[in-house]
Amino acid sequence: AEVQWNAALNLARLGSNAGETILIKMLDRQALQNQHQVSDNNIESIMINAIKGLAMIHSTDCLSLLQQIAQNDPSLKVRHIAMESVKLLQVA
Repeated sequence: AEVQWNAALNLARLGSNAGETILIKMLDRQALQNQHQVSDNNIESIMINAIKGLAMIHSTDCLSLLQQIAQNDPSLKVRHIAMESVKLLQVA
């Protein structure tokens, strides 16, 4: 999974939305914990990178998901980045 995540992030950095589906899956905290056995600190980092990647490709498809994360995620850092990305995407 890590290879897919890195590829999706690199595609986003290049301005390609080809990895958008993977970036959205990276926002599933439950799956990261249960299926991939990722630690809480790493989950936070993965989710923040995915949010930033989605913002880079101006993905408005995930706006409602980002709004949910901005309001409900247990991590203050993740909520903050999600909130900033929502603002950015609403302007775009």
